[in-house]
Amino acid sequence: FLAARHLNLLNISATQVSQLLLSPNDPLKAIPMLNEIVVWLSSMNRSVFDLLISHEPLLILRSNKHFSQPDREKIVSSLLKLSNDFEILDTYDWRKFYVRVKHTSLKSQLKPFIIDRTKNSVSRRIAIDIGGACRELGLIESLFQVLEAKDEEPYLRREAINSIGLINDTSALNRLMKYALIDQPEDTDDELKGSALDILYPTYISTDKMLNALSTVKRKNLYGAYKGFLDGVGYTIPDGELETAVKFFLHNNFYDNHVENNFESLNLRIIERCWNHKLSSEGLSNFAQLIYKMRVKYVGFEVPEESINRRPVVKSIIETIGEESEVYHIVGSYGQGTQLIRQSDWDWLVEIVENATIENQFKISRILWTISDLKIAKHVNDFVKLAFRHTQIRDRYKNFFDAIEIDSDEAKKLKEDLVLHATIKKNQSKPVRKKILGPSPQEKCRELIKEFSSSQLKAFWGVVYFLSIDESQNTINDLEFDITKLPQWNFVSDIHDSIFNAAKSYIQEFKPESKWILTDQYQRPELSGYKALLLLRKHEPEFIETLSSFFWEKWTATILYCSLNSLNELPEDRKYLLKKCFDVNQESGYANKILSTYLLYRLEKKRDLFDLHKIKAILNEDLAKVLLRLCVHKSCNIQNQEYILDFLLDNESSSVKKFAYSKFRKLVAGKAMSLEVELAILAASRLLIHPDENWINFWSSLKKNDNAEKIFLKAANRLGFGRARHIESLDANQRSEILIWLYKHFPPNQDPIHLHFTYSPSDRDNIADYRSQILRSLIEEGSVESVSA
Repeated sequence: FLAARHLNLLNISATQVSQLLLSPNDPLKAIPMLNEIVVWLSSMNRSVFDLLISHEPLLILRSNKHFSQPDREKIVSSLLKLSNDFEILDTYDWRKFYVRVKHTSLKSQLKPFIIDRTKNSVSRRIAIDIGGACRELGLIESLFQVLEAKDEEPYLRREAINSIGLINDTSALNRLMKYALIDQPEDTDDELKGSALDILYPTYISTDKMLNALSTVKRKNLYGAYKGFLDGVGYTIPDGELETAVKFFLHNNFYDNHVENNFESLNLRIIERCWNHKLSSEGLSNFAQLIYKMRVKYVGFEVPEESINRRPVVKSIIETIGEESEVYHIVGSYGQGTQLIRQSDWDWLVEIVENATIENQFKISRILWTISDLKIAKHVNDFVKLAFRHTQIRDRYKNFFDAIEIDSDEAKKLKEDLVLHATIKKNQSKPVRKKILGPSPQEKCRELIKEFSSSQLKAFWGVVYFLSIDESQNTINDLEFDITKLPQWNFVSDIHDSIFNAAKSYIQEFKPESKWILTDQYQRPELSGYKALLLLRKHEPEFIETLSSFFWEKWTATILYCSLNSLNELPEDRKYLLKKCFDVNQESGYANKILSTYLLYRLEKKRDLFDLHKIKAILNEDLAKVLLRLCVHKSCNIQNQEYILDFLLDNESSSVKKFAYSKFRKLVAGKAMSLEVELAILAASRLLIHPDENWINFWSSLKKNDNAEKIFLKAANRLGFGRARHIESLDANQRSEILIWLYKHFPPNQDPIHLHFTYSPSDRDNIADYRSQILRSLIEEGSVESVSA
């Protein structure tokens, strides 16, 4: 406001305002961040007001200026012209301002746009909305002309019916009855039905007619007018009609066989309201039957404890259910707050059992027995008194009341069970840990380090073994590779220097095996050597630099195994060891051969290669070719092929691009063998999300291919929910081409709909989000190119 006031006091011209506040990319539109200033200024300055009428009429509607009749005509004329030329697009937020343009000649301005199908949909919809907002009675027939044309755009038909509802003419509303009460085959989205019901109920349609007009939602993935009506009508049913609604749901088997019916929220809303609504005797009986019916079908709903109808409902259910065994349906719980009967009902149940029939006494006693707590003296006392007053109840629970003689076999058995239970409970509360016999781990470390020599190398891995023992947990952690983090390390500080010296000798003199990595058992001598290497790398790195290529070759298998089988990401010291052994053996290719052999062993054992990212430090084109050879091996399943391709593409390997393009070309040419098709689809899906200079030609071939939809679905888990980073590398035209293709092959009306906020996204969810990402990127870019695209 103050900025606008300051500009107005400066008496700047409309031309200056245009240069200052309007967009340089589009001189006829206000800069979005300055909209508020423009609106305030238009209410103070007539020249600015006239400028905006011609170019930004929607902004004018937000000003606090009073519009004259001629001004209103100009605003409406400008709105219709600009929208017909695709220069403005309103949203729902703007429609509340349309009432401000009502004037005497409004009908003649709007009617041509409403009925003329050569006008674009946006301008026709704006004309329809203005007519409704201004309650223009003279447009009723024009609106019905749109509504009743079955080949008219569904969107415009819905807007027409909403505007008829706003005009609120009785005779016109009567003509809407058929859209609310009779199914219209062309109303494929239930939008007309939902809008008509929302307009007519409860003023013009009875609750009984409304309920009988309900039908299953036609499009489950659309939350539109009809679904919105179903979710909200439970609040608008008059109190006096609640019993009608209860009767309707009681006599319709919506919960049989778990059929999806879309009426659950309406049913639950009616139940919620009935708990504290005064019901007639018939209404209460029907409500109780409905409650029991839903409990039998395991439909959960909240039961307020202070409800005026809870206990009457329980009493009615007890009187109507046929078998005593059926009471568990009303005693059970389906979650917090869903209990129909609670312990607070104890005294009330004890009271009503006295005057109940014998059959109902059995049912109530069963309920009391179920909710009783034998630790509460009152419960035991009341149940005993009840049993002695009613012989049939005592006979039913005679096992509880019959005496057990002190020296009888049954009494001895009970005592034995009690002692056994107490012993088990005591042992469970104090878990027993085995004590390590003999010398302590620290003593064994000192003893073994003294024995260590070139002829007693195994003494070193014995030291490492005892350093790994955690006495408090009685466990051994073989996969902690940092010796200084082992449980006993800090307790043997007097032999730290000896351990360092032994580590140097051990790694040089010990001859590790390589075949052990192709077994399911790890070897402590080899693992101890790796731990020694890591210890020296961290604390004496200059020593590690002096080691020969022969040394690195013999430890390659162990270093590789420990790197890939790490529980966590590799720290820098461990990456160094891995890279060193591969760099030293690069010319011979020995390290690549070991890696290939080990990975092939894992493939043949049907194990996943999810941990390839741990060898990123050694990735080069030679290694990429090794991995690609494994990718086409008969033991490599599609999941591992995906791991390999993703690892190589994420790290920008050139070899994998050639590989992927070759597979895709075979697919396009129809030359891919049956076993190659799945890999080709996977390869193409990865090319889709890793664009390069060949991407345009790739997309041209992809969109024409019969497998295109499969390829997109295969790429889905790398596309949805912010993962499609490749969008930024595509220009506006490329993005628009993908978007158009997605709208054709994965249309929004087939997107999944989720009734809960937490769900696991499917491939189709990811595609829908990817489509939204592309659209959002074009909108946010805001350039001439993106708008044109």
